[in-house]
Amino acid sequence: MCILCFFQTYALFIHTFLLYLQRLIFIIMAKNTINKYVWLADTIYRAKKISFEEIKRRWLDSDMSDGEALSIRTFHKWRVAIEEMFGLVIENENSGQYRYYIENADDLKD
Repeated sequence: MCILCFFQTYALFIHTFLLYLQRLIFIIMAKNTINKYVWLADTIYRAKKISFEEIKRRWLDSDMSDGEALSIRTFHKWRVAIEEMFGLVIENENSGQYRYYIENADDLKD
């Protein structure tokens, strides 16, 4: 085998391997993101009604947080994504303690 053929084969192998790693990282990140959405929906569902401060506290207590606080901006991004992905509508009381709840929680019982 000529040296040029060897390097071409090696370069193709490295390229293919890097594409595989890129896809694997994407899959892991997507799975991690979906797990976060499920965690949030489950936390709100179990609590019935819960304030953002309590959600933040529970998030920090969970293993998924890695010690990073949940920002209100991230919370709202996840809330929208949960509605788009799972059809669960997370709403706010807009009075009193401003707690969040799943508006269509009855749909989960069917």
